[in-house]
Amino acid sequence: MQDIIDWLVEFEQSAAKFYTEAAEYFSDDAELSRLAREMAEDEQWHAEIMAATAKQYREMDESAKPPVSLVKVDVDSKRRIAKLFSDCAAKFPLGEVTKREFLESIIEAEYSEWNTYLLYVTKSVKGLTDRFETLPAKMNAHKGRIENYLHQLGDSPEAAGLIERIVRLPDLWTDRFLLVVDDDNMILELLKAILESKGVVDCAHNGKEALEKFGDKYYDVTISDIDMPKMGGIEFFHKVKETYPDVNERFIFFTGRITSEREGFFRENNLKYLSKPASIESIVVAIDELLKRSPKYSL
Repeated sequence: MQDIIDWLVEFEQSAAKFYTEAAEYFSDDAELSRLAREMAEDEQWHAEIMAATAKQYREMDESAKPPVSLVKVDVDSKRRIAKLFSDCAAKFPLGEVTKREFLESIIEAEYSEWNTYLLYVTKSVKGLTDRFETLPAKMNAHKGRIENYLHQLGDSPEAAGLIERIVRLPDLWTDRFLLVVDDDNMILELLKAILESKGVVDCAHNGKEALEKFGDKYYDVTISDIDMPKMGGIEFFHKVKETYPDVNERFIFFTGRITSEREGFFRENNLKYLSKPASIESIVVAIDELLKRSPKYSL
């Protein structure tokens, strides 16, 4: 967790610097320059929260820290996310950035998994600062600035197609259902936050609860822990398979304890699995692969 918080501090500061440079670069365009300044202020606020959180987290007693880390930020993820801003920033001194290129860069960055990591930290250590209470609303307002600006541009060439990139179309996903099974409420909430753009996400605290939900609807993807009370993930999988023999094609295990016996079980049943902690990207990629197998994928 500490490495994620420290990375977020650094990245939020870099984002604030990027937007500050953009405000100066586009100084001849009053509205775009104002948008960049406001975005810079937001990022600086995020950076200050994360810096305070990093300090408090380091000082926390180990027993008070979250017992499990759900996600991690690997080197490739850090590089990829940093590149979302750095490629555009490198062109500022050369005078080679168009309004369109700038808008494309910030949309790609602001709607990436970067902000999901912010959400993860917020939910994991939300008691460390009162300002976490307002962070989700601030993040929505932050993205809202971009959307409002694009709407102001209307049908101009700079805005063509950009609104469509960021406006979620509910009817595209309404008949896709995902089930998340874990006995840890924090993990349930975080996985739901990561996956809610993929469809309707239901949650269950154990295999028994999940099995009851399977009786009510068809799930395109199920992601389940293994070690849970009442009914574990493996028993749950076997019971579901009795009714849905092909369930392995849309089932993935997400667990913190991988043994040779379990690896053998995964191979035998041709099952995907992820080990905790995993990067948000790897979770999303794995889920997308399973969704592509769904008969609803082409809808």
